[in-house]
Amino acid sequence: TYIEKGQHIKNAIVKLQDKALSGFDDIYTKMKFTTGKMYSAETTNITKVLDEIQDTYKKQAVDVQAQANAKNFINLDEVESFADLVNNLQIFRKKRLKGKYDYIDNKLLDKYEEAIMKDAKLATFDSEGGRAIYKTLEDVGRNYKNFKKKFNPFISKLINENNGRLPDGSNLFATTFKTTPDTTSRANINDIYNIIKDDATLMKDYRESIESFYLNKVFKFKDGKRVFDKNAHAKFMSDYEYGLKKFFGP
Repeated sequence: TYIEKGQHIKNAIVKLQDKALSGFDDIYTKMKFTTGKMYSAETTNITKVLDEIQDTYKKQAVDVQAQANAKNFINLDEVESFADLVNNLQIFRKKRLKGKYDYIDNKLLDKYEEAIMKDAKLATFDSEGGRAIYKTLEDVGRNYKNFKKKFNPFISKLINENNGRLPDGSNLFATTFKTTPDTTSRANINDIYNIIKDDATLMKDYRESIESFYLNKVFKFKDGKRVFDKNAHAKFMSDYEYGLKKFFGP
């Protein structure tokens, strides 16, 4: 059924996401062990941004203030080297992906990440070897941003909440393949398409989910047999036109 297919698609996307994250983890871990305490670091830029974040939310609810607290981002007393900055960047990105900073404006979160990179650059720019290791960090960061664009907030929410299901019990397919009366709903279709388009198996599963969904909507049971409903067909083709064209072509 399309529900089973949708669950399979969801599981596969989770695996793709975990695989990508583990790849970044491996690079960061190697970088930390390679550099060790070789390059001492300060946290001038980080401190400045953390002060801005705390000041922005100082009059908010207690749980919001807790998220904005500097210690929720980093223990400044423990930062001594470039490796410590890389470690914090690694932890921060994981926490952000899991929604641990949901109350904090994304622009401020981006600013914090930029501050880490600025302090990392200051720690390494004095030597050729240091500049090379910083460039590696930059390259990894660029790849990570591309990864985040692929696994956008809409899909991340689907696969992180309630073991991949929204509170109403909808599965990935039923939640993403809907009528598209506005730009937001069309964006949702685009989101799932962009994630699975390069995986032939996932595309096959999703298309088969659409076909099963179509059969359930258009063929009605009469005297124990499935009977084609012309009006239901016309309505389905109209209601789901955008999604159908996206996954099957014009």
